[in-house]
Amino acid sequence: MGPRNFNFVLLISISCLFFSSVNAKAATSPTAVPNSSPTPSPSQGAGYDSSRYFISSEQGQNINDMNANPTVKSLCSEKDHPRVCVDTLMPYIEEGDSKSKPAAILQLAVKLTYDQAREGQALAEKLLADPSVHTSPKLTACLLTCVKSYKAILISNRVTLDAVAADDFFTMNKELSANVNYIDICEDAFMAEGIKSPLTRINEVLGKMVVNNLGFGMDLVQGN
Repeated sequence: MGPRNFNFVLLISISCLFFSSVNAKAATSPTAVPNSSPTPSPSQGAGYDSSRYFISSEQGQNINDMNANPTVKSLCSEKDHPRVCVDTLMPYIEEGDSKSKPAAILQLAVKLTYDQAREGQALAEKLLADPSVHTSPKLTACLLTCVKSYKAILISNRVTLDAVAADDFFTMNKELSANVNYIDICEDAFMAEGIKSPLTRINEVLGKMVVNNLGFGMDLVQGN
């Protein structure tokens, strides 16, 4: 997917904002968020549908034609992938919602990213459970690499949530940035072996969500 260069300037900007506007706090080991931490229920009962996010994101970057309330459009208009942003947040944020504060938005976005990574892990493990997959050691190795990447994202997102709650922007920035690399590791494994990735569809959405999360992280730093 190659979002590394795409986000380099953004990552530097977040770090500079952190050091210039926030007093650095001593790094502490974050307490892991329990695996059972619930994702907020959609305000209108809409389910999480990664294919819908993918299709919507391919229609372009303009969000004016999207049926979303002004609060969501305002939150997403300046993000790198605004259509994915709108699709992701729309079921959870109502107009004028108090959850639209920077910290709350980032926490929500990270939890939804957690769900997407868990979906990717489930698909990779389902493929690995197919005996026919093991006739190709290279495919098996790629899928195992992706499982590790998804697990790393899950852990990273728990750490991120703790960091946001503790106003530990240094750790928050580090973890948000790391998620970009984890997705690349998964896709690059298939590319290196010349194998078409069966996870590209999920990773496409996941990557855009992660990039948007970097933007939400910048919003939070700027607001402090």
